[in-house]
Amino acid sequence: MNKFSIAIISAVLCLLCSCSARRPGNVIEAPEGMSRELKAAGENVRALSTKESVKIATSVARTYKNWDKLSMNGRLRMKGLPISPGVKVYMERGSLIVISLRAPLMGEVGRVELTRDSVLMVNKMSKKYCAEDIRPYLGRLGADITNVQDLLLGRVFLLNAGTLSEGNAALVDVSTGASDTWIFTPKGQDPRAEYGFTLFQDGKMLMAAAFTTDLQNFATAEYGYEGKDTQVDIMLKYGKKEARIALEFDAPDMKPNPIERVRINNKWEKVSIGEFIRSMR
Repeated sequence: MNKFSIAIISAVLCLLCSCSARRPGNVIEAPEGMSRELKAAGENVRALSTKESVKIATSVARTYKNWDKLSMNGRLRMKGLPISPGVKVYMERGSLIVISLRAPLMGEVGRVELTRDSVLMVNKMSKKYCAEDIRPYLGRLGADITNVQDLLLGRVFLLNAGTLSEGNAALVDVSTGASDTWIFTPKGQDPRAEYGFTLFQDGKMLMAAAFTTDLQNFATAEYGYEGKDTQVDIMLKYGKKEARIALEFDAPDMKPNPIERVRINNKWEKVSIGEFIRSMR
């Protein structure tokens, strides 16, 4: 159970913390190891006018339904795992994400709880947990918990400006991409960073990507759809380390029963994030 716990934790943290150097124009340059789909998305790109960009961004924003609380059930797939563990996600908009990891015949084996300012990670198998201030990880680039929620829901977001909406649609440059796709590049990015999104023309997310300046670290999420189900293939590269996982979710339940917050057993050992991850290897 250790590998998939690490993968979930890494996905939550790294998708928000991995960004890249600003590149000229609206094309996201794909580093070595990037999927051919993302490389193709950067070919034959045509930047649209400001008026066209605002119109398209606004139309996409209008497809996003309002929500206060929701939950999603699904499974996790990862190379080397003999089973596909169950994953349950419960979210309260802008304030809470709970990710529960479950294994057959064992119940909950791991938990991640993310709030506006903290992250709690629990490995019930080793009886260890980690509680840390999340603001240094997210705040340095203007990210927050809503951006993590948007990634899980396949929504475009703008650092420091929230989920794409009619009110901030002018803060995105839109280009046409390969195979009838839109490339959304938020304006005013950090000079150290680049992140962007590729969408199908109906507004559904195809890919989200972020890179570090030297292209040594990057994170991508590729989305696929079958009926009401969504699959998210996540690739994380940090230096020489690389991880790939796939999450499959059914349609969100907009009237969920809340998940009870985890209770820390006083016999469990509190460790740092580094020690927590090392303990799961």
